[in-house]
Amino acid sequence: MDPATEETSDMAKSESLGLFLRIRPLLQSGVRVDRNPRFRRKSAFEPWFQKMCLRVKTSRSVTLSPPLALERGRTKTEVYDGFSQVFSPDSSQEEVYEKMMRPLVEDFLKGKSGMLAAFGPSGSGKTHTIFGCNRQPGMMPLALQQIFKETSDSTRSLFISIFEIRCEGGKEERVFDLSPNGVDLTMHRSTLKGLHEVVISDWRHGEFVISQALLRRATSPTNANSQSSRSQCVINLRIVDDKSNGEVNDQANDGVLIIVDLAGAEREKRTGNQGVRLLESNFINKTSMVFCLCLRSLLEHQKNPMKPLEKHFQDSLLTKYLRDYMEGKKRMALILTVKAGGEDYHNTSCLLKQATPYMEIKFNNEPSKRRLSPSFVLKGYKEKLEVAEHEIQHLRESNLELEKELKDLKSQIEVQRLDDDQVAEETQRLKESNLELEKEVKDLKSLMDVQISGDDQWDDSVVEDLPSPNKNAISPLKEERDRLARRRKGKKWSSLEEDTLRAGVEQYGVGCWKLILTSNQDIFGERTQVDLKDKWRNLTRRNAHH
Repeated sequence: MDPATEETSDMAKSESLGLFLRIRPLLQSGVRVDRNPRFRRKSAFEPWFQKMCLRVKTSRSVTLSPPLALERGRTKTEVYDGFSQVFSPDSSQEEVYEKMMRPLVEDFLKGKSGMLAAFGPSGSGKTHTIFGCNRQPGMMPLALQQIFKETSDSTRSLFISIFEIRCEGGKEERVFDLSPNGVDLTMHRSTLKGLHEVVISDWRHGEFVISQALLRRATSPTNANSQSSRSQCVINLRIVDDKSNGEVNDQANDGVLIIVDLAGAEREKRTGNQGVRLLESNFINKTSMVFCLCLRSLLEHQKNPMKPLEKHFQDSLLTKYLRDYMEGKKRMALILTVKAGGEDYHNTSCLLKQATPYMEIKFNNEPSKRRLSPSFVLKGYKEKLEVAEHEIQHLRESNLELEKELKDLKSQIEVQRLDDDQVAEETQRLKESNLELEKEVKDLKSLMDVQISGDDQWDDSVVEDLPSPNKNAISPLKEERDRLARRRKGKKWSSLEEDTLRAGVEQYGVGCWKLILTSNQDIFGERTQVDLKDKWRNLTRRNAHH
């Protein structure tokens, strides 16, 4: 593939992090009531418009101006641009949902996983944005309404799970299931064990489950907020096709939509926390810091791929659970909630300076891979195991057949080898016999030639001197006849020998004459392998005729 084409394809598959900004409105009375008397004394006589430090410039930018008390220094007005959308103080929940949440829900219904995290200082309106109230429902209730509206005619089920991460008594982080029957959870790598999922029948049922979970969430009043969240709340939504039964289907959706309500960062001087509340503040601030470090490391790695991606996610249970999002593998949107009052200038300034670079982060926007239920995975493994066992049994049977064929082939080879040996021995014996006969015939011819020549030159005087012939002398031809007559005469087969031959063939097989003869030498006596082979042939022919 051409490098330019490949780069264009990669860009098409990824998109920038959605960074939204929402400004909490000031009180209508014109003066924000602050629980900290120091700030209330300093700001009670300033008009509300003089106290506002953050103003909307365009739909994607804001202007941050220092309050009058800081204008004398070197602090200058700053402009922050490039937001996905800026929501002014008079923006409604529906407007925020349409611009920010609806695209995430639509992608979720198409099978793409996504996450929305609310991030900001304590009391800036994060929980209100996510959950809302009866008159102003937040992102979560509005998302449930949209999901059930678009899936009312389908055969898909919605599962919801809710849990929180908090630090009790300044000790280590703990995870608690906020569902009705929830218990303490344990995390292994990035997976929670024992998290309970609730099947939602309609959006009202979903709102009820969420409201019951929020009643169990850890909250406490502080000087900055009358009901401050003391934990990180995470909500998971998952849709499963009922017809699929957990099976893989190209048209089935199993994307996950995660909503995170982060506890707001707190300043000790501002909140006045002490004791247990102070330990909770330290935990909240640490989680927020680790969350930002993960995003900063991801941004630096994407700008310079040679720089390794730091594993800051290991320092917090929240970021460990959101590891895929912290590493840019899944789509994420971030909504910053701030307060526009002059007393909140430092918090707002720090948040904007810290978070605005994150808008350059890229995320993959591919449909998520389907996650199979454990029961279905186990069922699939059992089926594969049964198939494997069947194949193993078939292979064993095939091996037995092959071993039997190999054994028969070896027996045939052995018989053939024995027959070849017998044929070779018999051939050699016949050759030797022929040589002897040829020699004897040659000798006879020589004698006959001598006799003939003697008759032609017969001399009586010579005869008188010759000794008288031996009457007992034997002719060479007669000696040959006698030698041939002395060969082994045929011996009739007894019933015992025939039965022994049949038993030997049944035990060792046809052709194993040497084994049969050796095993029953006391019965066969002087008989040879050839005798056994010929007798068996005759028995076989006799049985065939009968």
